Amino acid sequence: MSTLCFKPGSLQRFRRRIRAWCGNKVVGVKSGDSCFAIALQFRLTTEAFHFINPSLNCDALFIDQWLCIDGKATKAAKMFTLL
Repeated sequence: MSTLCFKPGSLQRFRRRIRAWCGNKVVGVKSGDSCFAIALQFRLTTEAFHFINPSLNCDALFIDQWLCIDGKATKAAKMFTLL
């Protein structure tokens, strides 16, 4: 398991970038979660989920990883969102 290390102030910049992209709509991965289950929970197709999490590797999820579940990108991916 790897650990992310941040220089002073860089964690705050990282959080601001996440909020700018996702708004305040993020979810932390829990033990046993999968991309499919999270997408289903938030009524997203897998296409929309991957659109708003473009560099995500679903085979390497880790606990407390932040994933976007809504935000600016979701508006662009509206065609993929379930009603």
